[in-house]
Amino acid sequence: GSIATAALLNVGNSLRNLFAELEREGYDLGGGSFMASFTKGDQLVNSLRLLAQETVSVRNVGTLDATIRKDCGLNDISVAIKEVSYSELRSWLGKSMTQKMEKQWGDLESYTGIESFKRGRFLVRGLQVGKIFIGIQPVLGVEGDPMRMLFERDLTPH
Repeated sequence: GSIATAALLNVGNSLRNLFAELEREGYDLGGGSFMASFTKGDQLVNSLRLLAQETVSVRNVGTLDATIRKDCGLNDISVAIKEVSYSELRSWLGKSMTQKMEKQWGDLESYTGIESFKRGRFLVRGLQVGKIFIGIQPVLGVEGDPMRMLFERDLTPH
Protein backbone atom coordinates (compact mmCIF):
# COMPACT_ATOMS: atom_id res chain seq x y z
CA GLY A 1 0.00 0.00 0.00
CA SER A 2 0.88 3.64 -0.21
CA ILE A 3 1.87 5.64 2.83
CA ALA A 4 0.92 9.30 3.21
CA THR A 5 -0.79 9.63 -0.16
CA ALA A 6 -4.03 11.43 0.71
CA ALA A 7 -5.36 13.40 -2.24
CA LEU A 8 -4.68 17.15 -2.03
CA LEU A 9 -3.27 16.98 1.50
CA ASN A 10 0.22 17.56 2.78
CA VAL A 11 0.23 14.49 5.02
CA GLY A 12 3.64 15.17 6.58
CA ASN A 13 2.77 18.68 7.67
CA SER A 14 -0.67 17.54 8.83
CA LEU A 15 1.02 14.96 11.05
CA ARG A 16 3.44 17.59 12.37
CA ASN A 17 0.49 19.88 13.21
CA LEU A 18 -1.38 17.01 14.84
CA PHE A 19 1.57 16.15 17.09
CA ALA A 20 2.07 19.82 17.98
CA GLU A 21 -1.57 19.96 19.08
CA LEU A 22 -1.23 16.70 21.05
CA GLU A 23 1.80 18.17 22.82
CA ARG A 24 -0.11 21.40 23.63
CA GLU A 25 -2.94 19.32 25.08
CA GLY A 26 -0.55 17.43 27.34
CA TYR A 27 -0.27 14.05 25.65
CA ASP A 28 2.81 11.99 26.51
CA LEU A 29 5.21 12.28 23.57
CA GLY A 30 8.14 10.71 25.37
CA GLY A 31 11.06 12.63 26.77
CA GLY A 32 10.27 15.98 25.20
CA SER A 33 12.84 16.04 22.42
CA PHE A 34 10.57 14.45 19.79
CA MET A 35 8.87 17.71 18.78
CA ALA A 36 12.18 19.58 18.81
CA SER A 37 13.56 17.06 16.30
CA PHE A 38 10.33 16.86 14.25
CA THR A 39 10.94 19.93 12.09
CA LYS A 40 9.68 18.62 8.73
CA GLY A 41 6.60 16.49 8.13
CA ASP A 42 8.44 14.20 5.75
CA GLN A 43 10.57 12.88 8.63
CA LEU A 44 7.67 10.89 10.05
CA VAL A 45 6.37 9.87 6.63
CA ASN A 46 9.83 8.55 5.66
CA SER A 47 10.04 6.68 8.97
CA LEU A 48 6.72 4.98 8.22
CA ARG A 49 7.91 4.10 4.72
CA LEU A 50 11.03 2.46 6.16
CA LEU A 51 8.83 0.53 8.55
CA ALA A 52 6.56 -0.67 5.74
CA GLN A 53 9.34 -2.50 3.91
CA GLU A 54 8.78 -6.23 3.67
CA THR A 55 12.16 -7.00 5.29
CA VAL A 56 11.00 -5.54 8.61
CA SER A 57 10.49 -8.15 11.29
CA VAL A 58 10.45 -8.51 15.04
CA ARG A 59 14.11 -9.60 14.87
CA ASN A 60 15.49 -6.36 13.39
CA VAL A 61 13.67 -3.76 15.52
CA GLY A 62 16.88 -2.43 17.16
CA THR A 63 18.59 -1.84 13.83
CA LEU A 64 15.51 -0.14 12.43
CA ASP A 65 15.20 2.10 15.51
CA ALA A 66 18.76 3.36 14.93
CA THR A 67 18.14 3.85 11.20
CA ILE A 68 14.99 5.90 11.79
CA ARG A 69 16.73 8.07 14.38
CA LYS A 70 19.79 8.62 12.16
CA ASP A 71 18.29 8.82 8.65
CA CYS A 72 15.04 10.56 9.54
CA GLY A 73 16.40 12.69 12.38
CA LEU A 74 13.71 11.92 14.95
CA ASN A 75 14.36 11.64 18.70
CA ASP A 76 12.29 9.78 21.29
CA ILE A 77 10.71 7.52 18.70
CA SER A 78 10.85 3.75 18.55
CA VAL A 79 9.66 0.97 16.31
CA ALA A 80 6.79 -1.09 17.64
CA ILE A 81 6.38 -4.42 15.87
CA LYS A 82 4.40 -7.25 17.36
CA GLU A 83 3.53 -10.71 16.19
CA VAL A 84 -0.13 -11.13 17.03
CA SER A 85 -1.99 -14.41 17.21
CA TYR A 86 -5.49 -14.88 15.91
CA SER A 87 -6.88 -14.92 19.46
CA GLU A 88 -5.08 -11.65 20.37
CA LEU A 89 -6.31 -9.96 17.21
CA ARG A 90 -9.84 -11.18 17.86
CA SER A 91 -9.78 -9.80 21.43
CA TRP A 92 -8.59 -6.40 20.16
CA LEU A 93 -11.18 -6.23 17.38
CA GLY A 94 -14.18 -7.53 19.29
CA LYS A 95 -16.85 -9.84 17.99
CA SER A 96 -18.54 -7.42 15.55
CA MET A 97 -15.37 -6.31 13.72
CA THR A 98 -14.02 -9.88 13.66
CA GLN A 99 -17.22 -11.03 11.99
CA LYS A 100 -16.99 -8.22 9.41
CA MET A 101 -13.38 -9.10 8.62
CA GLU A 102 -14.11 -12.81 8.34
CA LYS A 103 -17.01 -12.04 6.01
CA GLN A 104 -14.51 -10.35 3.66
CA TRP A 105 -11.34 -12.40 4.23
CA GLY A 106 -12.61 -15.77 5.38
CA ASP A 107 -11.56 -17.46 8.63
CA LEU A 108 -8.84 -15.29 10.20
CA GLU A 109 -7.32 -18.24 12.01
CA SER A 110 -6.28 -19.80 8.71
CA TYR A 111 -5.86 -16.55 6.75
CA THR A 112 -2.50 -16.17 4.98
CA GLY A 113 -2.81 -12.90 3.06
CA ILE A 114 -2.44 -9.21 3.88
CA GLU A 115 -0.04 -8.61 6.81
CA SER A 116 -0.01 -12.25 7.86
CA PHE A 117 3.25 -14.12 7.95
CA LYS A 118 2.33 -17.59 9.08
CA ARG A 119 -0.91 -19.42 9.62
CA GLY A 120 -2.93 -17.68 12.31
CA ARG A 121 -0.26 -14.98 12.96
CA PHE A 122 -0.30 -11.34 11.94
CA LEU A 123 2.33 -8.60 11.99
CA VAL A 124 1.32 -5.24 13.49
CA ARG A 125 3.81 -2.50 12.61
CA GLY A 126 4.00 1.04 13.89
CA LEU A 127 6.00 3.76 15.57
CA GLN A 128 5.80 4.64 19.25
CA VAL A 129 6.18 8.22 20.46
CA GLY A 130 5.63 8.29 24.21
CA LYS A 131 2.17 6.78 24.63
CA ILE A 132 1.13 7.49 21.03
CA PHE A 133 1.14 4.61 18.53
CA ILE A 134 1.23 5.42 14.81
CA GLY A 135 0.20 2.36 12.85
CA ILE A 136 0.34 1.58 9.17
CA GLN A 137 -3.02 0.81 7.64
CA PRO A 138 -3.04 -2.57 5.92
CA VAL A 139 -3.32 -2.66 2.16
CA LEU A 140 -6.90 -2.03 1.08
CA GLY A 141 -8.78 -4.28 -1.28
CA VAL A 142 -9.09 -7.99 -1.55
CA GLU A 143 -6.50 -10.22 -3.15
CA GLY A 144 -7.60 -11.18 -6.64
CA ASP A 145 -10.24 -8.42 -6.78
CA PRO A 146 -8.71 -4.99 -6.03
CA MET A 147 -11.74 -3.14 -7.46
CA ARG A 148 -13.94 -4.30 -4.57
CA MET A 149 -12.61 -1.47 -2.40
CA LEU A 150 -14.08 1.05 -4.84
CA PHE A 151 -17.54 -0.45 -5.01
CA GLU A 152 -18.28 -2.21 -1.72
CA ARG A 153 -19.51 0.22 0.89
CA ASP A 154 -18.76 -2.07 3.85
CA LEU A 155 -15.40 -3.50 2.82
CA THR A 156 -13.58 -4.22 6.09
CA PRO A 157 -11.11 -3.17 7.35
CA HIS A 158 -11.07 0.43 6.24
